[in-house]
Amino acid sequence: MPLRSVSQMAKCWGGSTTTLICSSFADTEYPDRQFKNHALRLTGGTYSGQERPISSLDESTGTFTVSRAYGGAPGTSVTFEIWGGLSGDEWRQH
Repeated sequence: MPLRSVSQMAKCWGGSTTTLICSSFADTEYPDRQFKNHALRLTGGTYSGQERPISSLDESTGTFTVSRAYGGAPGTSVTFEIWGGLSGDEWRQH
């Protein structure tokens, strides 16, 4: 599936198969809707290359939730990119 453009690159500090904790997104003014039709692609670590649609961002903790589990918990110090501009059909294909 073609992703349109990178809007953010960052490093996370842990999470689960469906969450990533990224302190640089905590206590920011990003509204949850900012990431509608965006995908989170892991770029470093065991599950590098896997991408999932973003369901939500808990601004108080910087925790992203994705709509479908990664192959496993990404672990600590995993890098990722946030890709934007997905069409509705592309978003559903994730």
